[in-house]
Order: sequence, then structure tokens, then C-alpha cells
Amino acid sequence: MTLWHALSAEQVLKHLSSSLSGLTEEDAKARLEKYGLNELKEKEKTPLWVRFLNQFKSPLIFILLVAILISGILGEFVDAIVISAIVLMNAILGLIQEERAEKALKALKRMAVPRTQVIREGQIKEINSTEIVPGDIIILSAGNRVPADARIITSFNLRADESPLTGESLPVEKSETILNEQTPLAERRNMVFSGTTVTYGRGEAVVVATGMATEIGKIATMLEETEKEATPLQKNLDQVGKVLALMVLGICLIVFLVGILRGAPILFMLLLSISLAVAAIPEGLPAVVTIVLALGTQRMAQRGAIIRHLPAVETLGSTSIICSDKTGTMTLNEMTVESIFTPQGIFTVTGRGYEPKGEIRGEEGALSDLPLDLQTLLIAASLNTDAHLAKVGDRWEIRGDPTEGALVVLSSKLGLDKKELLSQYRRVHEIPFTSERKMMTTIYEKDGSRFAFSKGAADVLIHFCDRLQSGRKVEPLSEERKKKILEQNEEMAREGLRVLGIAYQPLGENDDPEKNLIFLGLVGMRDAAREEVREAIAVCRRAGIKPVMITGDHLLTAIAIGSQLGLIQGEKEAITGEELSKLSPQELLARAPDLSIYARVSPEDKVRILTAYQNLGHVVAMTGDGINDAPALKQANIGVAMGITGTDVSKEAADMVLTDDNFATIVKAVEEGRTIFSNIKKFVSFLLSCNLAEVLAVFLGFLLFPAREPILTPAQILWMNLVTDGLPALALGVDPPEKGVMEQQPRSTRAGIFTKRVLWRLGISAILMALSTLGAFIFGLEHSVAKGETMAFTTIVTLELLYSFYSRSDKLPGWKLGLTSNKYLIWAVLSSFVLQVLIIYAPIVSTAFGTIALTITDWGLIGLIGILNFGLLEGLKALFFSKIQD
Repeated sequence: MTLWHALSAEQVLKHLSSSLSGLTEEDAKARLEKYGLNELKEKEKTPLWVRFLNQFKSPLIFILLVAILISGILGEFVDAIVISAIVLMNAILGLIQEERAEKALKALKRMAVPRTQVIREGQIKEINSTEIVPGDIIILSAGNRVPADARIITSFNLRADESPLTGESLPVEKSETILNEQTPLAERRNMVFSGTTVTYGRGEAVVVATGMATEIGKIATMLEETEKEATPLQKNLDQVGKVLALMVLGICLIVFLVGILRGAPILFMLLLSISLAVAAIPEGLPAVVTIVLALGTQRMAQRGAIIRHLPAVETLGSTSIICSDKTGTMTLNEMTVESIFTPQGIFTVTGRGYEPKGEIRGEEGALSDLPLDLQTLLIAASLNTDAHLAKVGDRWEIRGDPTEGALVVLSSKLGLDKKELLSQYRRVHEIPFTSERKMMTTIYEKDGSRFAFSKGAADVLIHFCDRLQSGRKVEPLSEERKKKILEQNEEMAREGLRVLGIAYQPLGENDDPEKNLIFLGLVGMRDAAREEVREAIAVCRRAGIKPVMITGDHLLTAIAIGSQLGLIQGEKEAITGEELSKLSPQELLARAPDLSIYARVSPEDKVRILTAYQNLGHVVAMTGDGINDAPALKQANIGVAMGITGTDVSKEAADMVLTDDNFATIVKAVEEGRTIFSNIKKFVSFLLSCNLAEVLAVFLGFLLFPAREPILTPAQILWMNLVTDGLPALALGVDPPEKGVMEQQPRSTRAGIFTKRVLWRLGISAILMALSTLGAFIFGLEHSVAKGETMAFTTIVTLELLYSFYSRSDKLPGWKLGLTSNKYLIWAVLSSFVLQVLIIYAPIVSTAFGTIALTITDWGLIGLIGILNFGLLEGLKALFFSKIQD
């Protein structure tokens, strides 16, 4: 691979068989055929029918498909149709929610520049950006989006915003200087990259890579190659499916063998055992899971998080590492002046981002009247810029360089609006900033007088000054004072501030505008940290979640922000991309637990870091907003993109998008995710307990009465599975979070739904419900077979409805949770009970379900059985279940 940044402009042109006059049209045409269009190639789409079939890969769905087949063989066509409808609905919902990696590539393509100026045959021409080829000379100017990766030939104060690609928060100065071969991507000052933006100056560059060969193209390739791991929920539901499959096979085998040993006909026993196996399957489970996750997405959307993939809702609850980009995620991506130094002292500036609200504070509090030297500094800083502040909708934006924008906002906070200043001052000349001079001077006229305003690197600007202003006095600038100013400059830089010196002078007719300047002060700025992030990080730590910063920005800047947010305690917790590249996979695994900041990293580094944490057994969430975040967002167990500042690429690659770009919203989402998994665990164990109780009741009935039909009919069992159990299960899925949910450690990825406590509770409760149902059947059988079946049917329905209240917590009794804290569950139980009464007393329905009317005595017995069961189970929870260690 050619290292273009390490070659001179002449060598690059020679290597590409090009020249300063550009390519000929004939040569450009030939190269277009060789290299192809300057666009990103899309991966071949998976056909719709294949994506639809993929929805049936779950073991749980496979069991339901077998149930459909068996129901059809047994002649239970109503059962087969109902189960088929459930499976089909689940597959359609899954297909609608599924998001594809191809969308990320489409978003990348939308970033392509429609038209670009090039030099061909010595003439400037405008062509479609897709027709650019290696060797083309492109013209760069402020505001232009770069169409391809290119090596700079000439530059005039050229700067480019590369934050979407590298994470660098400030525009990067560009030049044609040859660089070292080992120079990382973020520091290749003699290159411009496709998808970045020119913010200042002008220049020319020779194209070295187009289409998939560009840095964006490499990211697109990484997106194609990155495979998503199964989410914890998918793994747990697969586990449920496997347990169910074993249970179904076990039931079939045991019932069949017992019947044969007792002399029952083989065909009868085969049909009975298969019927019992179908009864063991909770047909409504996949639909309940899908609906509960969908309801979770609605709640999260109201809290500022849009979920693009349903399983991501629950995955958040398992998150143990949150890897976050710094720029625009932990910070505002808006340069903000925080500190001012003048000969009279140090002042702090309040306010956030580009919003012109704030004040200057000294030792005695906010300044109501600005001293002359500070007022002059603000005027000089504002007028020595080409940036402008504008309000777009509810947001304040900077048009121009972010650093200059921070100076404009600073003066606006104190009532010195740049537009008003420009109505008094008229710019007549300027000496532009260059990387060699490291300063900029503008000359203005006001009321017949001329003034020079200068800004630049303090260690450079100070040598052009021979005086300083302190209050209203202008005093000589001694060497001792210069030394103190430079010491202050270094101290502010160590705090992670970008420092600029400000100076001015009234000009005589023949005065040199950059000699004998009057020093005004130092201005310290940074991309301000979000105020709410510090608390969010503290909450993460209490919840056992490790926050990690992964950024393309400089190490010192990252450490300063990390310290400010409470992310790190010392520099040993930070590492650069260069250091990272020297670590072997094993060394990275050993160091990763102790690292909280990764600075100057590439997109490949981000994926490597995430993979290391995943190999350590962590569930990793990655937040980001730039193009450079996209591969990592896809690699992460859950990718979180920023909705306001995020690129289309990051949004399409993510599982979740934050509508408010607020890192703190992640914490709310984690809480919601933890609650959702807890609720899924509740209704899965509830459904399986109920189904196991039904199977045991039928099995025990067969043992006691081998010559008769099952005590529960297939129609009754399907009714219970879909309605009696389904409605309360949905209500359990929206159960309010238990107290202290964010004070617990993240759930282990190895911890499934079937913990020891769940298995004990599931087995004992199923046995109690089955025995009670059998007792009610025997009681009713003394009157008639129909009475016995109705008693059994109604008793088990009542027990299951009461059991839904018991299922709300593994440890706490129902009265401590609050009987009315889940109103959905109350309505679900009442609705199911009313429907059960209709089944018993409505003539047409009762005939279909084989039920007869019950007396008050019958209802009294059913109520007594229900109360005794509920009380016994609550007692076992307090004395036994709650003490079992999972």
C-alpha cells in the first residue's frame, strides 16, 4: 500500500502519471473504466423471502411449527390455525423491526458530493463527483465537501473539519509538507479525506483513492464484514426453546411408557402423549415477548431513545461496559471559552456551548461593569474572526471556524454583538493566519481612526508585544511579566484548554500592524463537557457499569475532559492508539480492565477495543456520532448513535438513537432494559409454570382414571395458553421496576432465565396447582363428569390468575409491591376471569368448551383452593425461595 503522506507532491504526481495541469479527458475516461465510479459499492441484498425465513430460526418457533403439524395430524384444526397465526404474526413483526447493514452503506453514499471542480487539460471544469478518478487535480475551498482521498499539492491557510472521520474536535490545519511514514491517520496534515469538509482557506490536491479505496470505503467494508452477536435475550429464549424441547420429549416418553406398562392401547397412548406435549408449549410466548419489547421501545422513545432493533431494549439491561466517543457525546462539540487571564487577574466564564448566555466572574463574583482592558479584549477577540453566530430553530450554530466562533459567543454573552460591532468598525485589511506565523491580524477603521487586532499562539504573540493594558493604563511589558504570562499560558494548557493570546494597538499612518502591540490577555477554551454526563457516569459506576472514552482527539485533551467528568483518577488509565498498536491481543486483554480512555484511535482500533471487552465476557454498548464510529457501533452488542449531531452512517449502523444527544439518556435506557429483562423473566416463568401445571394435571388424571379422556380438553388448554395466561403475561411485561434496580451489578451473560430460584418456584407451584386441579375434578366428578371437567378447568384458571400476582417478585411479598402498583395486571386478571365466567354460563360458548353451570358452593370451594394455594406459595417464597442463591 502506497503511503501517500510520506511522498512529496511531485512524487505523488509522478506515481499517478499526472501533472499540475491535470489529466486529459481521454486518460480520465480510461481510468474511470479501470477504477470504476467514485461511489461506495453496496453489498448484495438478502432477498425478502430469505429474511422472512430467518425469522423462524429460533428453537421456540421451531417447536411451535412442530405443534402446528401435530395439531393437524390429530385433527385439531382450530389449534393449528390459531398457532399458525401466532407464528406468522411474530415473523412479520420481526421482519418489520429488522434493520439491515445495507442502510449504512446507503447513508455513506448520500454523503457523496454531487459536483466537484477539477483541473483537466489545464482548464478548471465542474464534473460529477462519481466521475473523479485517481490522478485528478481537485480544487478545495471553504465550505466544500471533499469528494475523494487526496494528497495536497498547494494550500493557503487550508483547514478541514475531520471530526466525523477521526474524532478531532477542531478543524485541522493542512499543508503540503512531507510526513513520516508512521504518521497516524488523524495527523496526516498533507491529506484530505472523502466526506470531510473544508472550513477555511483554499488549495489544490491530487486524488489518490476513490470509491471503496477511500477511508470511508474501508469503513463501509468493515460494516459489511462485522457480524452482530446474538443478544442476551436471543440466547435466553434459545435456552427456553431447548428446555421446552427436552420437556416435551420427556413428557411424550414418560406418558407413553407408563400407558404401555399399564396395558393401554398403543395408538391411544401415542395420541395422548403427543396431545400433552402440545399442551406443554406456551403458544403465546413469542408474541408476548415481541409485544413487551415493542411497548418498551415506546416508553424509551418518550425518554429520548429510539430503538431500531427490538432485542436491543433488553440488551441494554445486560450492559457492563459503555464505550463512548468524546466529541459531541461527552462534550457539546461546541468550543467554549471558560477562562480569561488579564494583567488584573483570572476570570471564569459561565455558559454552555454556542448559546450567548453567561457572565464573567472574578474573585468577588459576577462583573456588572467590565473594566476597559477586558472590554477591549472582547472587542479585539470578536473582530479578529471570520465566524458568525446564528440561531437555527432552537439551536445556536456557528458559521465558520469553531475556535473563532467561541470568541464571537464570548463577546455576545457580555452584550458585545458582532453585528453591532461591525456597524461601528469597518475592516480594511487583514494578515491571515498561517501555520508558520501562528497568528492573525485584522485592521479596522472607526471614526477616522485605525486599529489592529491580533490573536494567536501566546508564545508567539507575546514577542510582538512591548506593552500591556491593565485596567485603563497601558504599561511597559517587561521580560519578567512576559515570563509570568507564558507560565500562565502553560498552566491553562495543562488544564486541557486551548489558549489564544489577544493583543491590539491604535495605528498611526505608517505603523506596522504587528509591531509594538499592546497585550490584552489570554483566552482559554475547550469543547465543553456536558453537565449531565458527570452524574450519568456516577450512576453507571453505582450500577456496576464501566464507562470508557474512545476518541480520535489528543491524549491531553481526553484526559482533561475525563478528569473533569470523574471518568479517570490518573493518567495511567489512558492510552494512545500508537501505544495500543504495540499491544498483542493477550496484552490488551490484560490491560483493558484498567483503562478508561483511549485517545488518537482509528476505526480499526475501536473495533479491536470492543472485541477485547467482549472476549472478557462483557456486554458492550458503544455511543458515537461520526462516520468513524459506524463499524464499532455495529460491532458492539448495542450501538447507540446521536440523533442531533450524528451522521446518517452512525444512525443506520446503530441499534438505538438518542434524540437529545444526551449521554445521561443511556442511563435511563439501561434502567429500562434491566426492568424489561426482569419482566420477561417474570412472564416466562409464569407461562411455563402454568403450562407445566396443565400437563401435570392431565397426566395425574390419566394415572388415576386411565380409561377416560383427559380432564382438560385441547380447546380448554389452548384457551388458557392464549387468553387466561396471555393477558396477565402481557401485564407482567409492563410491571414497574423494583426498587434499587440501578444499584445492582449487571446481569452475567451466563445467567439465563432458568436460575435455581426460578426452577424451584416453577416446579413446586406447578405441582401445587396440578394437585389442586385434580382435587377439584374429583369433587365435581361425584356429581357428573361434566361437573368434574368444569371444576378442574375453572380451578386451574383461577389458580393461574392468582399466580400472576405472585409472579411479580422472586423475593418480595405481593403486599410490599403494592396491590395497585400494576393496574394493567388487575385489569388483565379481571378481564380473564369475566371471560371464564362467560365460557361457563353463555350457552353457545359453554357447549364449545364442554362446560356446565357451577353453583355458589362450587365457587366457594374454588375460591378457598385459590386462597390456600396463594398463601402457601407466598409462605414458601418468604421462607425458602427468597433464600436460594441464583
